[in-house]
Order: sequence, then structure tokens, then C-alpha cells
Amino acid sequence: MARKPRNLYSGTYIHITQQCELQEFLLSDPANREHYLSLLKEVIVKYAFVVLAYCIMGNHIHLLTKVGEDTAKVSRAMQSLAGRMAQDYNRTTGRKGHFWRDRFTSTLIGTIRHFKNVISYIDANPLNHRNSDDPIRWQYCSFHELQNGQSEVSIVNRFELVRALRMRDIQEFLSWQKAMMERQMGKKSSASEQIASVYTGHFALGTYAEMRLLQRRLRKRGQSTYCQYLGLDFEGDALWALDMCHPNYAKRWENRHFIGPDPQFNPAADLLAPNVQ
Repeated sequence: MARKPRNLYSGTYIHITQQCELQEFLLSDPANREHYLSLLKEVIVKYAFVVLAYCIMGNHIHLLTKVGEDTAKVSRAMQSLAGRMAQDYNRTTGRKGHFWRDRFTSTLIGTIRHFKNVISYIDANPLNHRNSDDPIRWQYCSFHELQNGQSEVSIVNRFELVRALRMRDIQEFLSWQKAMMERQMGKKSSASEQIASVYTGHFALGTYAEMRLLQRRLRKRGQSTYCQYLGLDFEGDALWALDMCHPNYAKRWENRHFIGPDPQFNPAADLLAPNVQ
């Protein structure tokens, strides 16, 4: 089956994502992420590839780029980048098989507001990583590169970034970016506090499927419950809560999700705290 052609237009901006076949490819060794960044630098020079934001996570990557006059260059650059990374990894590890789950996806950026939202999303990705509670310490993202005050342009094209956002200079962007990240980190903290304060009665925490199963069991016993989405935990899994559970269900749910109340159990600290193992 022929692949559907990409609709890329000169002068537009796109958000690129690509996922690894298995999580440990980029997560197992920091050298893998460092190597990906070195290959990205080569692609920037070879294909005049404009990078405005990036983040290399454990099992996927994010890139924000501008489409040039030759729209096919984006695909050629990504094909070279992904291919080199896969070949080098398989050669050094003696592995065979796909490195990437599929070819990269591209989302067109429509407005400046959309542009800022994408940067905010990319920069905040390390907040969902179990070993990083502060993106400025995650060395594989544009937030770290820009906010650490590096004078040389390493990966991010600062001139194009400022022009795309219609800002005066890079200092205005850095101020905006820092304020944005403080808001993002504040949302994480307030979410943890909310979970700790709201669920003072009997409750359950777990995946959506687990909570709906428990909800159906309780409904058969005439027990009404309220199920709501809380957010992502540091494993990247969706976390749901089932409030007003019957006290007879105050026990561990499938060995990893908890039902309260339990004076020794703090759901905010145990499930949403940084550095969860």
C-alpha cells in the first residue's frame, strides 16, 4: 500500500513526533540521546533543517520546525536522522529489527497561540518523566539549551524562533518561556495538592478500565460512585479516581492501585511525586 503523501507548505511550521518501537532504546543509556542530538546537528547543517523547539524523551521525540522553500527537505532530513539513529543503534548493540515504530507524524501549526501551546507542550514533557522534575535539568531539550544561557546556537534557530513569535528579541522569548514553565510546574503541584485534599473518604485510583470495572461491580450492589480523570502519572499512564467507594473495598486494587482511606497512604506523594521508581 502506497504511503499517503504529506501536505507540507513552504513557510509553515509543523510539530513532528516519532516513537521508538521499545522504550529502552533512548531511555536505557544517556549516550543514545546524546547521539541522537549529534545526528540532529548534522542534519541541521546538511539539509538547512530549522529547529525551533525539541525534546528527546525515553521512547519518543518532539521537534518543532519550519518548512523551507523545498518542502521535500523535511522528509529527507527526518529520513536521514531516523535511519542513521536506527542503523547506529542496531550496529553497536548487535540488534536487528525496527528501531522506530512508524514514520514521523507532522501537525501543521495554525496560529501564534497554537505555536506557543506546542512549545509549552514540548518544553513541559520532562515533567512527566520519572527522573526529572525540572526541565532545565533535562539535558535533551530546547528549554535546557536556551535557559542555561548558552551563547552559541547549538540546535535551536533563535532568529527564526523570535521572528515566528513576533517578539523583539531572544530575551523576550526567554522571559516568556520561563514564566510559562513556572505555570506548568505550578499546575503539577496544585494537582498533587488537590488529590491529597479532595479524596478524604473512601476512594480508588487506577486506570480507566480498572475503575470502570470496579464501578460496575459496585453498581450491582446499589453503590453509586463518581469517576473522574486526574491526569498523567510519572509513568505516562492516565490516572483515574473513583470516589465514594464502599468501605468493604478499602484494600489494594490489583496490587498497585490503592483504595482508601489509609492514614499511611498519600496518593499525591506516592503517585504524582517526582522521582517515582
